[in-house]
Amino acid sequence: MKKFVNTLYTADCLYVLHGMEDESVDLIYLDPPFNSNKNFSAPIGSEAAGTSFEDMWTWKDVDKEFLEEMINDYPFMVNLIQTIDVMHSKSMKAYITYMAQRLIEMKRVLKSSGTIYLHCDPIASHYLKLIMDRLFGKSNFRSDIIWKRSQPKNDSKGFGNNNDRILMYTKSKKYTFNKTYTSYDDDYIKKNYRYVEEDTGRLYQPGPLDAKGLQGGGYEYEWNGRHHLWRLPKETMRKLHEEGKIHYTSKGLARRKLYLDERKGVPVQSLWEDIKFVKGKEDTGYPTQKPLELLRRIIETSSKEGDMVLDPFCGCATACVASQQLNRKWIGIDISEVSPQIVASRIQSDAGIFTDFIHLDCIKDPKKFPQRESLKKSTKASSKNDLYEQQKGLCNGCENHFDIKNFEVDHIIPRSKNGPDAYENYQLLCGHCNKVKGNRPMAYLKMRLNKINERLKFEVSFGEAD
Repeated sequence: MKKFVNTLYTADCLYVLHGMEDESVDLIYLDPPFNSNKNFSAPIGSEAAGTSFEDMWTWKDVDKEFLEEMINDYPFMVNLIQTIDVMHSKSMKAYITYMAQRLIEMKRVLKSSGTIYLHCDPIASHYLKLIMDRLFGKSNFRSDIIWKRSQPKNDSKGFGNNNDRILMYTKSKKYTFNKTYTSYDDDYIKKNYRYVEEDTGRLYQPGPLDAKGLQGGGYEYEWNGRHHLWRLPKETMRKLHEEGKIHYTSKGLARRKLYLDERKGVPVQSLWEDIKFVKGKEDTGYPTQKPLELLRRIIETSSKEGDMVLDPFCGCATACVASQQLNRKWIGIDISEVSPQIVASRIQSDAGIFTDFIHLDCIKDPKKFPQRESLKKSTKASSKNDLYEQQKGLCNGCENHFDIKNFEVDHIIPRSKNGPDAYENYQLLCGHCNKVKGNRPMAYLKMRLNKINERLKFEVSFGEAD
């Protein structure tokens, strides 16, 4: 078994995901473009100078090679997507289709015990949640996290929009969740931790030692002149007293010292106001960069040391840096050719603690795409007989029956889109369908065949009318 090396891919994440093994990832965090209808560029002189992208979506952004599979496997979801241009806009419809295609692959590579966090804005979050409900199941929705990403904004025509949404889903009911905490605020400390231990200076509050109202009873004995039912054995009380960990009231009642520095804090809720946006040394100038603290919280909560973290829209690789800091393995994917330089700079300057990652530019060299070892590698010639039996002698396009000699073996997903030379990616098409399809996606062939069938129906009905 080969030793895993942290990897950054330069490519469309859809094609990288297609080459990844089933259930190979423990945690996915994605911060994709938001369909904000804006241009984003990093300022000149910043670490990310030269990075820019248009957050505007049209149908040309949709990967038509994968539409047919989505239509067959998720027809009701496709019907929902078809209505989005009426409810919102054609741009939103294209964006949600683009995201759905990639989320389908993310679900496949996520382990059954895994968790996915989808970072989005309030405009697209409602549509994305419907897609996530369909893919992962509404019962596996865990939280709609609201992150206050900036200071209050002065919007004269509405309430200032200063928050993002992070949708948290799991793949099953059994998943990793490590409870995390935030510090108590000053007002809470002043109100509840009013006592200071003289010799140590530690803040504490008195806690009960009597067993009143305690289920299971207690221990009855006299302590400090008081006969009580206590919640601790007398030997334990004596030890606490000797260690100075008992607080005595003015009336001599014994109470246990609960120290502030021993408390974990407040369990993190779904409203995250304590993590501030990127600033200072951490700021690379990369558009939409997220703070390390945000990713550290997500990774600490939903993974263990040694787990695999995937960020399919990694940008300046905040998730990758946080993963390595927390001793997790990681895979980052980004289509920007500037991203690798930013990632290398951040990783190598992060206290000099690690440089062990590789960069694979799949745009320049498609051979660097990952390939699923679990797929049955085969040649077209060796697959033809099995495919003929599997398709029951029917063309995968027009669905007509032919002799095996009239079929040609075709790639379902083109090799240019990381379609493997594997049995699972082969289909049989008759000579006519293969000629019509050419080097275009399967969706194109289906569209052409539907138009031909509609025209034939019209011609038949017209002839009958004569």
